Amino acid sequence: MITKRFGLLATLLFLTPLLTEASTPRGYKTVPTGYNLFEIIYGYTEGDKETDSPLPGSMLSIDRHTTILRYVRYFDWNGRFSGFAFLLPVVDQELTFSNPSPFVPTTVIGDQSGIGDPTFVIASNIFGQPAMDLQEYIAHYKSGKPVHESSMNWSLWITAPTGKYEPTSLVNAGENRWTIKPEINFTHIADKVWFEANAAVSFFTDNTEYLGTGRLERDPLLTLEGHVSVDVPIKLTSTVTMPAWASLSLYGYIGGETSINGVSGDDAANDWALSTNLYLRVHKQYAFRLFYTKTIKHEPTSFDTDTAGFRLTYIF
Repeated sequence: MITKRFGLLATLLFLTPLLTEASTPRGYKTVPTGYNLFEIIYGYTEGDKETDSPLPGSMLSIDRHTTILRYVRYFDWNGRFSGFAFLLPVVDQELTFSNPSPFVPTTVIGDQSGIGDPTFVIASNIFGQPAMDLQEYIAHYKSGKPVHESSMNWSLWITAPTGKYEPTSLVNAGENRWTIKPEINFTHIADKVWFEANAAVSFFTDNTEYLGTGRLERDPLLTLEGHVSVDVPIKLTSTVTMPAWASLSLYGYIGGETSINGVSGDDAANDWALSTNLYLRVHKQYAFRLFYTKTIKHEPTSFDTDTAGFRLTYIF
């Protein structure tokens, strides 16, 4: 029973970081101070993994709809470009058990809908572009000079355990624990091409109500990200061009082994995923982005997942 529980646990732990806990290409892009951003992010994730069931070919499958409301405020912090963000996820998910035998019916072993754990993010520049108001920003980007700039940035992500959590459920919208993730980013812009590298470590408090009475502990999780994006403006007419860019990203998750009541789950991650984005600035205040993420390597205790979705952005 312990082994089965750990398998289910890993299902949920490594399922959604690319939506709720990871950075995105051009996530540290400088914009005029005093501006705000509101986003609706939607992603659909499906995945499966083999189980330790005595029935050959048995699989666990997950279907998860995630909608995130994201607000960002950009400001000048002692001359540095900075921002504050708030993310609130809403999830609808189902976990099922299946076997190819016609005598073993597909069984729903967990499902839940509800508000997940909110995340607060504070970020700032270390070196590179300073904070700029609108006039300075316009002058900077319309100077006509090729852009060759490097910058380093940091952020601190704090996730609070206020989402929906039922101690006896295998599937929950919230995790019933605090998560603190400091992150460092390096960005280099070479004219129309952006190169970015991120490194972060997530620290977790204990969930003392796992499956009702258990204590779930998790070791720190290292997250590595690499992003390459290129401007691909779309010419609509002879005088109108839509700003756009496309990207390819690599995400890695290492560590994060869990234990229940002191018993190790032997489920440390070494999982990697590729992701692609297409960003369209359809109006000076509106943007639209499509994204797709695919697991390319994962441990037996975690899922092989596909995630597809979009982001709607309003800038004001």
